[in-house]
Amino acid sequence: MKFSPFASQVSLNRPELSDFITRGGVARKLLLPWSRWNSRRNGEKMASATKDLCSGMQRQKLYSFDDFNPYQATDEERPLVEENLGRLQAGEITLRSFLRQTPHFPRWQETHLRQARILLVTNEIELGDIEHLFGDLFFAQDIETVADLFQQATISWLSLTDHPRLQAIHGETPWVENGPWETDYPRLSSYGKAAYFFGPNEMKSFAGSKVLNMELSPFAQEKGLDINPRNDRALEYHMQNLRTVRRFCSLATPENPRYLLIIANRASISHGAGNGYRLEAVQTASKDKSNKIADLLRVVQFCSGSVQVRVCRHSPVNGRDAGVFDVIRPASFDLMSVQFEG
Repeated sequence: MKFSPFASQVSLNRPELSDFITRGGVARKLLLPWSRWNSRRNGEKMASATKDLCSGMQRQKLYSFDDFNPYQATDEERPLVEENLGRLQAGEITLRSFLRQTPHFPRWQETHLRQARILLVTNEIELGDIEHLFGDLFFAQDIETVADLFQQATISWLSLTDHPRLQAIHGETPWVENGPWETDYPRLSSYGKAAYFFGPNEMKSFAGSKVLNMELSPFAQEKGLDINPRNDRALEYHMQNLRTVRRFCSLATPENPRYLLIIANRASISHGAGNGYRLEAVQTASKDKSNKIADLLRVVQFCSGSVQVRVCRHSPVNGRDAGVFDVIRPASFDLMSVQFEG
């Protein structure tokens, strides 16, 4: 299948972004839900950044759909999220345990699948520095707030914009929104995480297209040996992902091609014949996601040639080379290394 051209730690206090609630007679700060925080934030930036449009705001729009939150729990999930939230607030489980046992899983509607041309498959919520990233979960009043906090972290990471609690970009220490990195990495400045997979000339063909995010695993774990207590439900979420990929790919046409991008830092990629590479459908302690990615590629092989697939072997952070490959034969998992110019 040919791929055609186309923070350092900072203060956690942000009074202007917080509401105050009272618990046990003590005033606590709780971050605003995403839609309210984002609306206030955009209003403030529009008033102050009259010189031009904020690149961070533009990137946010690529990865979001107005006030829609894809992390809202389903009716089936609500009892689990409510139970875990209650146990967290009662001190029965740690914040890390809460994140490991509570699904972090975006779901998109048909209208979103039709609007987007890029589907970015990411690999698990980050467990590091969770006290800063998700500390407000201790004071969340309901599962809707849990969904808002999940979305805040994900949008910050995908669009390379500041997280309201961190005052920095999630996972990009020491980068901050509108920092000097935007000049050093113009591709990332224009398109966020998806830009790691493309060269500057390729991006011209889909400029402004929406990007959907799909989570490879809804329950976080460090590595394959870090057994998650909720792995018994992993298969049902994996099947939902396969259906999403199948539907997304079915909408591709020669005039409107689709792009499937997969972060494969926990997949086994080895040298193949000649200068080629191959995804190995095996599972080891550190490379535990190959089988799930192989299943995604099996779905793609039955789609039209208008679906183009790339994977990266390293986590895309801080502008480094992520090791990008074209998937040239999805059925046999054959890859070809991609080198970007500029």
